[in-house]
Amino acid sequence: MKSLNSSEVAALIPQYWDVTASTVEDVVFFGQITIREMIRSWRYTANGLSSQIKDVDEKLAFLQGKGAADIREIAKQYEKPEFPHVGVPKDSWSRDPEPLDVASINRKRDATTFNFCGWCKYASDGTGRYSYMITTSCGIKNAAGLRDEERRFNTPCFFKEAPDKVFDEIRKGLARERERLIEEKRATDEKIKFLLVLEKRAEKKPAMPDHRPHDWFNVDDSVVCYVGKWKERIVRDNFATAKVINGYRHHDGCVSVCYDERVHGGEYLEGHGGGYGMSLPEVMHAWEFEYLLGHPDFASLWSKKGTSKHLEGFDAEQFLGAFAREVVRRGREQKRSK
Repeated sequence: MKSLNSSEVAALIPQYWDVTASTVEDVVFFGQITIREMIRSWRYTANGLSSQIKDVDEKLAFLQGKGAADIREIAKQYEKPEFPHVGVPKDSWSRDPEPLDVASINRKRDATTFNFCGWCKYASDGTGRYSYMITTSCGIKNAAGLRDEERRFNTPCFFKEAPDKVFDEIRKGLARERERLIEEKRATDEKIKFLLVLEKRAEKKPAMPDHRPHDWFNVDDSVVCYVGKWKERIVRDNFATAKVINGYRHHDGCVSVCYDERVHGGEYLEGHGGGYGMSLPEVMHAWEFEYLLGHPDFASLWSKKGTSKHLEGFDAEQFLGAFAREVVRRGREQKRSK
């Protein structure tokens, strides 16, 4: 396996992740499960790049050898409507004028391709309603990396009168963009290959809270929950054991639990019920809890970098302090039992 410099290692971390790494060993330290999630993230990126390359290829093939006269002929196959009633609807937040006639409202996408922008197959970005764009830009120019002006639903297609040099410029732009996407896809595939090797070297560790698979917690899983910050708890311990139950948004960002003993005075499952966000470190598998207790260095990374910086109500230092006290408590119990 080839060696990587610090910038190349840092580039292995998917965009928007809070964890950082400067050596290969830093990445291995994340553990198998987290590396697997990194691979999943890069595969998603690679699939998106493949789709973009295919889209550019299709646009290049379509424009090959074409000029304004060809576009005018193609445009005859599509609608060229009039817009008898244009205004600003009461529910419009943008206050942009838009078509108010029934035909326009019911018209489907791709109906006005190469005639008007609103229902054009290549309309891109902007504000929309129903099957049309109110404001938009040309997707072909955008794909070529060329900045386009803002266009409206009733803007006539510029291709029909564009000089040959505009078509040449767009084709060249698409070719450049194709090469850029291919290179980015190649680099992404290299990251995946490298991470697959590191995954085999890594130990099984708790998944980083912010990057847990959607089905990380399943019904009847044994979990441990941090309840130390609760003012309303009726138990002395900072941690409570529980079982996962089928509750609100199960496998969709949330996990519901039934505690093994009553931990609060509320009505939810008579004090036995609780709910957490999937990315909260405060709920963890029983085996994760045991691992974190025995590996304080990883527990620090896991609770400080493994979750979102913007997570409200979570104090990593307080959480780690509870872990340290739990280790001390267990040590005392072990001494007493000898």
